[in-house]
Amino acid sequence: MLRKVSNAILFMQKLRMVQVSVDLQDSLEISMLNRIGLYEAYKENIPVNYILKWHDLGSPGTLHNRLLNLQKKEFVTLDKIDGDARVRYVRLTKKAHEYYAFLGETMLSPVKVVTEYKVPEIVEKKLR
Repeated sequence: MLRKVSNAILFMQKLRMVQVSVDLQDSLEISMLNRIGLYEAYKENIPVNYILKWHDLGSPGTLHNRLLNLQKKEFVTLDKIDGDARVRYVRLTKKAHEYYAFLGETMLSPVKVVTEYKVPEIVEKKLR
């Protein structure tokens, strides 16, 4: 049981380190990126105005600012598809795909995570 818990904790720590290293420290940006990724996984183009209607995540102004942040950090692009300049679609970039590929590899190899990271001694004593 302890091994499963430590694997989960180590994965979460590694996830956090990766997010900090790629400048994804805002939970709203991470949530938006995850949703955009799901839409893309189902081969659906997602227009910017649709994202601005995600009221459970924030106001349209806040969502628009975070979307522009994701664009500046090169996780998404805003593209015209149908020739209508008024409608822009959000797509993940190569950097975002590499980020998700790395997370997928990390999730599938918990043993590797455990061998790369040593639990601090003080935590280990408290767990016993």
